[in-house]
Amino acid sequence: MLTAPADRSLAAAAAAAAAAAPPRFTLAPDLDPARIAIVDGPTGARTSYAELGDRIARIAGWLEAAGVAPGDRIALWLPNVALYPALCLAAWRRRAIIVPLGPLATAREVGGALADAAVVVTIPPLAEAALATARGRVVVLGQGAGGIDLAEVLAAAPGAALEPRADDVAARFASSGTTGLPKQVELTHRNLAAACAQVIRAARPGPDEVTLALAPYCHILGFVVELLLPLARGHTIVTMPRFDPDELLRLLEQHRVTNVAVPPPLASMLAHHPAVAARDLGALRFIAVGGAPLPPAVQRALAARLPGCAIAQGYGLTETCAAISVGTFAAGSPPGTVGWLVPDTEARLVDPETGAEVAPGATGELWVRGPQVMRGYADDPEATAAVLTADGWLRTGDLARLGSDGTLEIVGRLKEVMKVNGFQVAPAELEQLLVAHPGVADAAVVPRADERAGEVPVALVVPRPGATLDEGALLDWLAPQVAPYKRPVAARFIAALPRTPSGKLLRRALVS
Repeated sequence: MLTAPADRSLAAAAAAAAAAAPPRFTLAPDLDPARIAIVDGPTGARTSYAELGDRIARIAGWLEAAGVAPGDRIALWLPNVALYPALCLAAWRRRAIIVPLGPLATAREVGGALADAAVVVTIPPLAEAALATARGRVVVLGQGAGGIDLAEVLAAAPGAALEPRADDVAARFASSGTTGLPKQVELTHRNLAAACAQVIRAARPGPDEVTLALAPYCHILGFVVELLLPLARGHTIVTMPRFDPDELLRLLEQHRVTNVAVPPPLASMLAHHPAVAARDLGALRFIAVGGAPLPPAVQRALAARLPGCAIAQGYGLTETCAAISVGTFAAGSPPGTVGWLVPDTEARLVDPETGAEVAPGATGELWVRGPQVMRGYADDPEATAAVLTADGWLRTGDLARLGSDGTLEIVGRLKEVMKVNGFQVAPAELEQLLVAHPGVADAAVVPRADERAGEVPVALVVPRPGATLDEGALLDWLAPQVAPYKRPVAARFIAALPRTPSGKLLRRALVS
């Protein structure tokens, strides 16, 4: 059994977690109204905290006049635009539920959320689809695209704020769907506020950080780490609606960004791309990597390129508001680990077959409990019961080990584990080894049915630009590093792997 802080008994930790969890999200206390809250990355337009407060009040007033009631849903079919934080906080002033939707999603994929929403906020390229699907009001952030223009919303008079209750649902996020169809995760105000406070207490950001909002706000990592956390600390957010390598480097340099969260492929780009060396990224002091495992070789290469910057791999699920373990702004996290448990979190490692806790140092399924754990899956009690125990433990479905220094290591995904001649093989282990090869840009390992072994591993490999790879040579290179039953029987070379916007591998889309 693990607890954080480690010196608390189990009963005391559980009681403290419930008592310490903030009831709802609030902006940083004692804010300087003139401080810049948000910089629109594409245009450079700046919004002070005083202006942010005014926008929140006016949007909330418009929602009140539009008849939005507690429990109504506000769908945000948007990239990371500068108005996103104000839209969220205004919706919460009406005790509404926000439903972030990915801007790359099709109308078919998000049609249910659009139809159920009292208000849909979107951008001109998506306006036609939103208007055709939504039953409620559609606000378009731009002119000439139909729907309600943003100017009408911002011209509204401030309304009366409602106080959300701690256990009201604040947001519905889609789970990542890497091993099955996405589910709607219901997160309460207490969940989100607690997660934000936990990450702040664990990572210990400074008072004057500048955060680049690169991770999509429709993903829980971006929402907590690059929206809620900066506003709770009074930091500055620089928004980035669409990824482009040159734009990323421009924003990092121009706005003296101090911290950013990236998926592993972008960590690799920052570590190896020659254009990075030509930029002044000296202000960067913390890079958080999440969404998928970060190969230790990539972490070390990135740390060598940016010696003044701490590199930290963190770990969390949509179901835990992205907060289970993190590194620190001062020291990052040891390569191969995902840092340390955030405060007021309990964890246990369980044998997935017997349900018994495993011996110290052994691998087991990670179960966690804390104030950041979701209320459940929307309208799906069976799916909720499958992962949440009656006493609040969340079965993560991830296999993990605990280091002697208290760090957590994610070994693989339980549902992805293969059985080869009765032995368990975790794809993540093989994938980390493969991407350490100088000619490999990305890799996935998938099972192939086999009459003798039951399953055998097959490697799907994306070569680095300009690299020439030979299947036999690559498999020979890998073979000495793993037990015989773990060795892939074949390697296929492909152009790209399917991934979510956060960088997580879509395993259900892979074919051996």
